[in-house]
Amino acid sequence: MTNWISGTFLGMGVVLSLTSFKGNVFVNYLIMALFVFIVKIIFFLTAVKIGRRITVTMAFVAAGLSMLALIVNDAVLEFEPWISVTFACVARGCVSALMSISFLYVAETFPTELRTFAQGCCSGAGRIGSMAVPMALLIGDYTYSWLPFVFFGMCGLLSGAMTQILPETRNKPMPNNVDDTKNLKKKIKPTAV
Repeated sequence: MTNWISGTFLGMGVVLSLTSFKGNVFVNYLIMALFVFIVKIIFFLTAVKIGRRITVTMAFVAAGLSMLALIVNDAVLEFEPWISVTFACVARGCVSALMSISFLYVAETFPTELRTFAQGCCSGAGRIGSMAVPMALLIGDYTYSWLPFVFFGMCGLLSGAMTQILPETRNKPMPNNVDDTKNLKKKIKPTAV
């Protein structure tokens, strides 16, 4: 559930902060949409080849580092505006990909009897992250403009680390009951229905 909260927090944070970047807002959104499409394909292939847990971890870490790189670019180095848009596109692409993989990951982690309930709970909990974004951006308006990006970046890095606690579900049968879910971490084959 924390992955969903963090994912929506990061995703909405990037989208809402994109309007503050220099350049044409419409062109920035177009570039971001194209980049998200490409990154989703790359991360989907990665999830199929090396697994869901490591893919979600890589996406969180890349998004977090991109958000922290925005601080360095905007506050310290003041490079060209396209570099900020590039970092934002990387963050948004990674978050979009990890949220897509999270739908699959939840379905593969929870047993059949709880699957739709868990999917709904995780999706509902993700809205908490969306609701927190405007407050984080307001903190930046009243204190330091780079402070929300620290929140977003650290959220991505911490969520990437916490994802390593979750079991890997690649090439494993979907659990049918709660006991099968407990056995995901132990690498024991699930029981038959």
